Amino acid sequence: MKYSVNEEGIQSLRAMACSSLKAIDKILELVSEIKLISDNYEELLGPHKTSLNAELFDITHQLRHSTGTVSEMSKTLNEVAEGYEEILENDKIQKAFVCQPSFEEKTASKSKGLFSKIFSNDTNNKDNEKTISFGEGLIAVKDSLNTDRYFICGNQHDKFKDYWENMSEKYTEEYCEEPQTEFICAKDIEGIPLGEGDIKNPERFWGRWEGGTQKTFEKIARQIPEVKMLLDAGKSCDEIAADRPELENCVDIYFRNPREVSKADGFYVFKDNGRHRELAAQAVNGMIPVKVTSVIKRKQ
Repeated sequence: MKYSVNEEGIQSLRAMACSSLKAIDKILELVSEIKLISDNYEELLGPHKTSLNAELFDITHQLRHSTGTVSEMSKTLNEVAEGYEEILENDKIQKAFVCQPSFEEKTASKSKGLFSKIFSNDTNNKDNEKTISFGEGLIAVKDSLNTDRYFICGNQHDKFKDYWENMSEKYTEEYCEEPQTEFICAKDIEGIPLGEGDIKNPERFWGRWEGGTQKTFEKIARQIPEVKMLLDAGKSCDEIAADRPELENCVDIYFRNPREVSKADGFYVFKDNGRHRELAAQAVNGMIPVKVTSVIKRKQ
């Protein structure tokens, strides 16, 4: 396939990065299934079971040993995709000086990660909404129900807006008896609130944690895929933190206690704390583990 500097090329590169990580997971899963079958037919296999188990162990060991290499390859593919995005972003900026895009075009650009510089120090009003850039790679949208509050705009802002403005009339919420952890696109999380003070001073927002800046949080968020791969390969959070001290902050912030969300139709709703970690993951267009504690459904 030809990977041009366009949206199709970016999507193809990110798909390759994701599929390479999933491939090892799938092989490990199949090896585990073979091992289970082997255990169930121990008598039939007889002396061959020992040699089979040895081969399965060797395969598992080699796969886990290669996780670092695959992770680096996946990271490189994502970095190339980000480079493509930057080229497209610069092209979009040049066009913005000629013709100011509509709100719909801005929202579409935002969802593709191409909007950060277009909206720099700019606002837009339509249907009582106000949009403004928040740091790098994030757009805040004025809350139509509270003039002192903004929401960070994710991939499904229009759907969230309908839910937020009509939740009691059009929607129901059912709480999960057993909350489930999911690994999702961070930009699918809607409803992350910001105050007027946050909007006016993003540096203070990120700096509430000692030494914190948007860049330091983003650096940690970029480690999520590697930690996820190590966990899928059988390592525990404690083992990763001990073996890889440079990943300890990522393990502690994102994986030991995933933030709670409500799951809706095509998006997730922010529920409690954790704004910094979720916004950092959104800014790098990354994935994030969350704990789904309720499900939002539209009334029939």
